[in-house]
Amino acid sequence: MKEGNHYAVLPSISVSPSKIAFYSRIFRRKEVAENHYQLFSPNEKTDNLPSSKKVTKKVSLIVNDKNFPEFSNIHNLELSHKARKRIKEKVTWLYHLAKKKHVTFSNGKTIYNHKMSFITLTLPAEQCHTSAEIIAKPLHNFITEMGRRFGMENYVWRLEWQKNGNAHFHIATDVAVDYFKIRSIWNRSIQLLGYVSRYQEKMRSLSLLEYSKLYTNTDKTDFNTIKARYSHGVATRWFNPNTVSVNSAVSGKEIAFYISKYITKESNCSLSDEVLERENGGGNFRLWFCSRSLSKLSNVCEYIENMKDDLIELVSNIKPRFRQIMQYCEMWYYSSNEQGKELSKKLNDYFLKYAYRLGYVPSGYSINTLEKYLQIT
Repeated sequence: MKEGNHYAVLPSISVSPSKIAFYSRIFRRKEVAENHYQLFSPNEKTDNLPSSKKVTKKVSLIVNDKNFPEFSNIHNLELSHKARKRIKEKVTWLYHLAKKKHVTFSNGKTIYNHKMSFITLTLPAEQCHTSAEIIAKPLHNFITEMGRRFGMENYVWRLEWQKNGNAHFHIATDVAVDYFKIRSIWNRSIQLLGYVSRYQEKMRSLSLLEYSKLYTNTDKTDFNTIKARYSHGVATRWFNPNTVSVNSAVSGKEIAFYISKYITKESNCSLSDEVLERENGGGNFRLWFCSRSLSKLSNVCEYIENMKDDLIELVSNIKPRFRQIMQYCEMWYYSSNEQGKELSKKLNDYFLKYAYRLGYVPSGYSINTLEKYLQIT
């Protein structure tokens, strides 16, 4: 135990599905006395956590928050480093709590051990509303209908702009979604602002040659495929544009790939003056959002003295990929899939119980089936 005339140190631990932090919390001695915190020697409880003794010697004494600048939620149309970090944390929770499912879609394709879906929503015509308006109406309608029809209660979305200046959205969810069904939902949603009608007006005026020129310079699609698409569009009067892409993920490597490619990547294009003028008229709107169920989930934090037996057992047996000792803490980074079948299941059940206590129910479970699985009475 490290004590001074004014401060008391409480060794602590923070656990999440991908990392563990050992650190020390600082309290004024008066604050400790008023809140009846129990002071202790770290050697009493942490013999099985060998690095914790080192950590307690590295203590930050910054307690005056006046030394820090004021923070603002105004974003200037770009995700901050903190926001990217939080999105990654929420998607990590989403993946680790997701139930594996065998899914067969309307086109006959079957995916085994489905964990997550990554959805991209785009506009079929030039954007003529602020992104704030699109979030408030089409996106809100889409998420509401997805929740009502497919039980999409756990999700993260992120707004990004394409090179043409149009907004598009990346969504991560633990629900298995059918491409054709969600395309219909999104097209109905954007039609609330007239985007499908504008797309129809544009496409009806194009000849096959003009249509083919839209794609021959942007991808390697052969002419026969382009011709078939054009014929289908004419036959259906262009009422159902291709505005959606869906990718299913079954492994941690796929999740990491989609996180880096779609969810947390930095914008690779600068916005034109016209787009900046359009968006500045929309006020300060969200660039990302997570469902209320996910927003409640954070690191599991405990004072080391108060750690329960199940957490002590888990932390003592985890084999980290690597450790990072910093000035004020020690970090363990690990993959639950590399911990062996038995420990991996215990980790999964531990975090499921934690999430259940906060009201989180993964897709594929009902409250009753989740309680039965976790043996909660």
